Amino acid sequence: MSSKRIPTQLTPDQFEQFIFPYLSKPRRGPIPKPGFYKVFTYILRVLYTGMQWQELEIDQTPSGEPEIHYTNVWRQHRKWSRDGSYERVFAHSLEKLKALGVLGLEVLHGDGSKVVAKKGALMSGIRDTKS
Repeated sequence: MSSKRIPTQLTPDQFEQFIFPYLSKPRRGPIPKPGFYKVFTYILRVLYTGMQWQELEIDQTPSGEPEIHYTNVWRQHRKWSRDGSYERVFAHSLEKLKALGVLGLEVLHGDGSKVVAKKGALMSGIRDTKS
């Protein structure tokens, strides 16, 4: 099985095909001036690098102003996080990979966050160190 990295950049066509249909859009009011693709690209950059939101380098308009304020990028990220947009993108990505026959579940990695705790157990196989 070949291992591939998670993409950290998308083309506009990839965004329109795989991401945009599953993101929530405003029913009324303005859309982001640079567009959803650009905002999503900014979000990917922050998530991939781990930088602070205020450190995000925003492209300039022809007049020299930032095309969007970093707080608006953060607000859009928070909205998509809370309304389930990212979960929809993930679920539909898995469905698409499964339909293409390239979803490999041979290797699963556990991080230990679901390990059962032994607090309050009457009997434990591990000896108490406090006695």
